[in-house]
Amino acid sequence: MSSVRIHRTSTVILPTTNLAPLPLSPFDAMFVSSEVPLNYVYMYPSPTTASFPELAESLKHSLAQTLQSFHPFAGELTYLSSSRTIAIVFPDARGVAFIEAESTDIGLKGLLDAEELDTEALRLLVPDIRRDVLPAPVMAVQVTQVVGGVVVGFALDHTVADGHGLFHFLNAWTAAAATGRSGSSNPKPLPLHDRNLVRFDGEEEFNRAVLRHFTPNLPRIREPKLHPTAEEQQRPVIQETFVFTATALQHLKQRRHIASTNPVGEQLVPSTFVAIAAHGWVSFSRAISESSADDDKPVFILFLVDCRPTLMSLPADQVYAGNCVVFCKAGLKGSELTAPNGITRALWTLTKVVKEAKADPLKYKAEVIADNQGDRMFVVSGIPRFGYELDVGFGRPARIERARLGYHSEACLMAGREPGSVHAMVAMPAENMPAFRQAFMVDGVQGRP
Repeated sequence: MSSVRIHRTSTVILPTTNLAPLPLSPFDAMFVSSEVPLNYVYMYPSPTTASFPELAESLKHSLAQTLQSFHPFAGELTYLSSSRTIAIVFPDARGVAFIEAESTDIGLKGLLDAEELDTEALRLLVPDIRRDVLPAPVMAVQVTQVVGGVVVGFALDHTVADGHGLFHFLNAWTAAAATGRSGSSNPKPLPLHDRNLVRFDGEEEFNRAVLRHFTPNLPRIREPKLHPTAEEQQRPVIQETFVFTATALQHLKQRRHIASTNPVGEQLVPSTFVAIAAHGWVSFSRAISESSADDDKPVFILFLVDCRPTLMSLPADQVYAGNCVVFCKAGLKGSELTAPNGITRALWTLTKVVKEAKADPLKYKAEVIADNQGDRMFVVSGIPRFGYELDVGFGRPARIERARLGYHSEACLMAGREPGSVHAMVAMPAENMPAFRQAFMVDGVQGRP
């Protein structure tokens, strides 16, 4: 069993004081009760230029510089009883918890070489910010010296930022680490955090509806979960990472049964996200069809669509760091997805939904409070344009992983280490993973980074 020993816990405090509370927008509020925060593990070979304490101190310094422009990331989720709403507040002497740790039985080589991920070890490398009752921290960082390397893990509450905001923050952190000089590392362009940028008609009532649905007993935001359920014990979930090389992506998009036209003669040119999502949807359908006789029942796919281009104008849509995404869900019969032309059906369905969501994102806001769980639901998250940019003074990471995904059947996409590649970090019940793997690994898709 893996273990981690914590040597020191400190706080990276915001230099500014008297910051006004930042109320959550409806786009933020829909993530309040999420079981799993945004969490990433960045793995680096041991640097030879500095000791571990020096590396940790350098990391804290660059983080402090970055938080000057990303102050919501150093806040605290708090229930405001007077208005019955939730806001990000900034108590004095609070900030981002920074943990320095060591493990003598977790080795970098084992982490890098693993195909089926040791999620128990990965979770030890990420700080725990989960709380059942508000107030709750927004973010925490942990740097761990493992055998043969250094691991930087962080957790960020999804109520504060979506993937675009997170990767804007990580790019700014990289810039701060590169300069290493106080006052010279402000990200350009500067991020925007004003939730008024994402207001819409009926926003306040919708916000109340979201909070009533997900958090009816505020300040409690979720019920405590002391032990795995019987179903979870019977259906353990495993994680694996698949690599789509640039060549594999090209083949995926150009396969004869994908490069087709719809009934009105439109040519299908799928984006990278849509191509991988459709491929995953079909692979998931084939995997569950081997253990289910319900081929005529729908198999659903759930994903997020960015609303910035519709709700904002330049340059705000490029630099807004809060949440501005909507849930979109589509379903087809299992028999339709597993048919020879299933991938074409999946692609046209996803392309249509994405197009509609980008044109009118608020049309899909009802999906926020819909039932989005179940054994026949495949979730796709992440952004395949961002990934291995984070260099906080250790060079580019050798591998990046999610310590935990939020759904039992989910693929999280991110840009890969090699130019033009994409990594798909997949969580799947162990009983379904072999069949999913067989269907998913086509046209040169690799089994690990």
